[in-house]
Amino acid sequence: MCCFLFVFFFGGRGFIGWDWTAYYDIYESFPSVIDSSFINELLFRESENKGVMEKGFLVYLALMKSFGFNYFMFVFFSVFIDVLLVDRFIQRFCPNYALAMLLFVYVYCNAEINLQRNMKSIVLFLYSLQYVEQKKIIPFMALNLLGLTFHFSAIFYILSYWLFRIPIGRSVYIILVLLLNAVYFFKINLLGDLITLVAGWVGGKAEVVAEIYTNSSITREAGVSIGSIERLITSLLVFVFWTDLKEHVERGKIFINSFIVYLIWINLFWPFSIFIERLSLLYMFCYIYIWSIIIKSVSLKKVRYMTLGCLFLYSTLRFGLKYNTVFYRYDNFLLLNYEEEEQRRGTFNRYKNLFYK
Repeated sequence: MCCFLFVFFFGGRGFIGWDWTAYYDIYESFPSVIDSSFINELLFRESENKGVMEKGFLVYLALMKSFGFNYFMFVFFSVFIDVLLVDRFIQRFCPNYALAMLLFVYVYCNAEINLQRNMKSIVLFLYSLQYVEQKKIIPFMALNLLGLTFHFSAIFYILSYWLFRIPIGRSVYIILVLLLNAVYFFKINLLGDLITLVAGWVGGKAEVVAEIYTNSSITREAGVSIGSIERLITSLLVFVFWTDLKEHVERGKIFINSFIVYLIWINLFWPFSIFIERLSLLYMFCYIYIWSIIIKSVSLKKVRYMTLGCLFLYSTLRFGLKYNTVFYRYDNFLLLNYEEEEQRRGTFNRYKNLFYK
């Protein structure tokens, strides 16, 4: 039932969010694999200034067109694939399926709607986590190399195989948490100049990306916020429920280490919004496991329900703040109730400068 509702809601969505315009235009203009212009478009698209796009995603997109899918069916089938991979992850790692699926929606709702390439690399990684636990590096690498052809950020997942093998003790964890929060709340900018320097040495695409990501017009301020309070509470709860989270040693290392990396991205890269939005997203999957185990481990039923209530209230508040705009006015093509592309694009163009400066 959870999978069905997920596919119906996300797979059946109309033109909602802010990135559908780019994906729609690419899908409509890109040839299918049987088209004579396919190879040329695949190999030389970037050199013809048609936008940077990973080759794996372009091949996937062309395959969907070869089946005769329109854009809506392309999205529907993409979400269906996501659910198949996520289902395996939840069944293996999470004690409460429904809660884990709700947490997945909270963590990756924006990615599922707006970041289709990222989402494919993320779900391939989630599926590959079983091989980290089993210490099978070859299938892990194969899946994440495939993810790399959908989005370059999957390079971090490839490197994470060894990160997940590092044993971190409780005392080291709490010291790291305290230091990272000090950096964030005291607004210590450690990495701005370092990122620019290293990217300059590397050159090429790295230098261009670093310049965009550290641009002052998209920086942000650190400080007390709903998100920072939540991260602090979650950090403390990980410390309190350390034994429960580490009940399966290899599994505990995967998710606790991922949570530490997530905190590093958030707290060290606090001035750079795009770094935080794109890179911290890669490791937010740890929330699905961590909160599932925390809820399961609360012994008193009343306290468990109160914890669930607080989690639901917080998630609802964050959703309301993030998605309460004209771009996320929901409709569903499966119900034959949706705005046409031309009408929705007009709304997008009318309001985009107001929300995305």
